[in-house]
Amino acid sequence: MPTDFRELIDDRLITLDLKSENGTAAIEELASLMDQAGKLRSRADFVQAVYQREALTTTATDEWGIAIPHARSVAVKEPAICFGRSCGMLWDDESANLVQLVFLIAVPASKPSSDYIETLAALARALVDDDFRKRLMEAHSKEQVIDAIASANKIGKVG
Repeated sequence: MPTDFRELIDDRLITLDLKSENGTAAIEELASLMDQAGKLRSRADFVQAVYQREALTTTATDEWGIAIPHARSVAVKEPAICFGRSCGMLWDDESANLVQLVFLIAVPASKPSSDYIETLAALARALVDDDFRKRLMEAHSKEQVIDAIASANKIGKVG
């Protein structure tokens, strides 16, 4: 898997106006963007894999208002990160606070799980940084989001 986040996201994989009112709908909405961008073999199978992962334990954090749903699946053609920003949604029935930043990560089953885990961990480390989250919340364009996410390489020490 590429270690440069800029290789995993482009403007087709970003929405600054996520319409979803909960995590299930957000996964569906972002998976549709991935599918339209040609990153998935089967949108339905990928979404099911994400739901199965989400059933193990939520990927939302109440403390920072973020969620990182993800799956490694044969339904994925190529690695991708899809980003959505929301006014705020209750991710699931367990959520106490609103989620505003959602990163949907798709990884082909053929990629080593170590690469997948490294990328996920680097993004999670970057999201702990207040300035990183602020840049994402205040971005006025998809390009600003891409630049912010690319900076996660340094913050999360990827590459």
